Amino acid sequence: MSKFIISVTYEHQDETSLESGEPYERGYEIEGQEVDEDELKAIANEYGVNAASSTVIGQFTWFNSSSPREDREYFEKGIEKFFSLHIKKGDVLHAARILNIKG
Repeated sequence: MSKFIISVTYEHQDETSLESGEPYERGYEIEGQEVDEDELKAIANEYGVNAASSTVIGQFTWFNSSSPREDREYFEKGIEKFFSLHIKKGDVLHAARILNIKG
């Protein structure tokens, strides 16, 4: 079973930040964590990761959520949260296959 070093970043946007083109807030949810294939799938599922950053998957590709997380802040305050999963160490193409993500 393959191991990966991953990070998960976030961007939170509200109506004002959408107008300005800058996120309301950004940062790390996970930074430099070693995971196996099953943990990679679980984390991708938890953060709604379902798309690649590029049509050609390679060393510098990351994976992201294409829809905002629909949580309390989303419904009450209009804050949209998007996540990106970065493979810091490990085979990115293999990770894409595990996550069933095509470029």
